[in-house]
Amino acid sequence: MTAVRRPAISSFRSPPSFPEQRRREIENLNSPQFRGYTRTGTECTAGSADRREQIDIGPWRAAVDTGPDDPDYLRLVGPNQWPSALPELREIVPRWQAEALRVSRECCGRRRPRSDRARSTSAA
Repeated sequence: MTAVRRPAISSFRSPPSFPEQRRREIENLNSPQFRGYTRTGTECTAGSADRREQIDIGPWRAAVDTGPDDPDYLRLVGPNQWPSALPELREIVPRWQAEALRVSRECCGRRRPRSDRARSTSAA
């Protein structure tokens, strides 16, 4: 996981090559799926403006045409915006996502169901 994680983190930590003007090129306001750059103070949590900035990137999928009867979460399905200033992200992030998914499946697959854990504790 480290071999995949390190390049992803170092790519995001290169502010000189990714100035504010470049970040705004992929502002999430341009994306119907809310993907891309979110400026500090533009999102709220518990009624207060957030003091963070972020880039929202999800699993790539074609956008879904939603209707009024479709669940709201389907609006989030769609393509990512990739910053031209950091072209390596287009390759690094999907590799990181795939590795994170593999690790989470491996960890969850090794867990015993709650009913088994309850039995082993009550038998002790």
